[in-house]
Amino acid sequence: MKRRLQYSLYAIVAAGVVAYGIDDVVARVRKDEFSTVKVDQVYAITNRWNKVDYSIGNPQQERCVNALFPHSGSAPCWYVNGHTLRYIRAGN
Repeated sequence: MKRRLQYSLYAIVAAGVVAYGIDDVVARVRKDEFSTVKVDQVYAITNRWNKVDYSIGNPQQERCVNALFPHSGSAPCWYVNGHTLRYIRAGN
């Protein structure tokens, strides 16, 4: 029983490594490996009465990779497209 569980764990880890490797090769072979997505910024500023004021900042262009997993320090585009609003805490 213990050996079967150990082999199952090895198989899951190996499948993840193979999936990441294939995704990396496909992402590097594509012509449009990277894209940019507009991300809106909202500053959450705490005032002296512990209330939070919100201020809209300038939108930023974020670079993302057209792949299933993150590569080259960039998040995947499917994730960035779903999270286009970024809150930034600022204050005392």
